[in-house]
Amino acid sequence: NAALGMSQLKELNNKKEKRLFLYSLYKKYSENFERLGFDFFPTSQFELLSHWIYFLKPKSISVNVDSFREKLNKNGYNSPPFWKPITQQNYYVNFLELHSRYPTKSYPDLLQMPMTLSEPKKQIENLVKIMESET
Repeated sequence: NAALGMSQLKELNNKKEKRLFLYSLYKKYSENFERLGFDFFPTSQFELLSHWIYFLKPKSISVNVDSFREKLNKNGYNSPPFWKPITQQNYYVNFLELHSRYPTKSYPDLLQMPMTLSEPKKQIENLVKIMESET
């Protein structure tokens, strides 16, 4: 594990720069996301610490995150549920004892934004258009 970790250190700055660039693009569209009823995360309070994942959190329970996620997925954007409970993960699904001891609630109210984009600017602009067409 240490050898694998050391080999990844060479890529760390490159990956960090890509994530910061992606964050700046998503941040540009935060007003669009707000009009759609979402807050963009990470907020400025956490932006220096949280460049491993980006998501939108609905401002109200009336926002149907699943319909946005479905539309994004149909259009080729990967937007999985933010967290899948252990009881629903493939490896653990056969352990019946888990179902009684652990929560089964996922976090369907968080819309995870795609992190791997080949043409980030173009793809985020398209993603915003797709989301706007949902409303």
